Amino acid sequence: GDSLERVLRSSDLAGAPLPAGDFVRWCRQLIDLLEQLAARPGPVAGAARTAADALRRGVVAQSLSP
Repeated sequence: GDSLERVLRSSDLAGAPLPAGDFVRWCRQLIDLLEQLAARPGPVAGAARTAADALRRGVVAQSLSP
């Protein structure tokens, strides 16, 4: 739920700089995986759908727009 700026700054402080483009790419890959899990029947589907929806915001959501 933190801002992109805060996430990137905290990774810098931890000694592992994370470029914004890499963060967005990894979020998109995670959304893809979560959508695959959400499409499968079972107890994980709802949680996967909720997690994917939570990731779709800010620059990540903008990168997913056509």
